[in-house]
Amino acid sequence: MLTPNAYRRYLGVDISDVAIVKARDKNSRSNNVYVQGDIRTFNPSGTFDLILFGDSLYYFSFSVAKKILDRYSSYLNEYGVFVMRCWVVNDRTRAIVKLIESDYDVTEKQWYTFCDPMLVIVFKPKSWQGQK
Repeated sequence: MLTPNAYRRYLGVDISDVAIVKARDKNSRSNNVYVQGDIRTFNPSGTFDLILFGDSLYYFSFSVAKKILDRYSSYLNEYGVFVMRCWVVNDRTRAIVKLIESDYDVTEKQWYTFCDPMLVIVFKPKSWQGQK
């Protein structure tokens, strides 16, 4: 969990209404907003410094994941980044990582081994290059 001073606003989106209720119960700070939505069609208001895809992109095909990333690029601030975290390491995940490595600027990539391997990758659209 982030410390209260680490961010000004947080928008959490999940397709599961149960997950939204749990998130609200876990952290109900006034600057946290939780909404139910589908990652493929959800349109956030405003732009963000960081967009986290936590355990989500590997549920989609390569082509759908690319469309999702391309679409959400317009919701990043000038120096904003994406973070993808995933516990599942399979062929679909590897394909999405290759997509990220070829179509985006990767600033950090870290594998962790707990009980299962976890990948965290930080990246931004190549078009940014310091300017939007």
